[in-house]
Amino acid sequence: MLKPQKKRQFNYKPRFSESQKETENSSVKKAFENKRKPKASTLPILLVILGLVIALMYYLDVKLR
Repeated sequence: MLKPQKKRQFNYKPRFSESQKETENSSVKKAFENKRKPKASTLPILLVILGLVIALMYYLDVKLR
């Protein structure tokens, strides 16, 4: 009873570490992909909003003079 349990644990640990490495690699790749996509999409949106705010402030400044 004790020897098969030790063998099972010994055989199970390397498999778990290999699968854990694979999942870590895939999760790291997914994290990088998820981080890159929002940065690329939010930067132009933020620039457009900033431009609209500056244009609105300029318009109100000219209108109130």
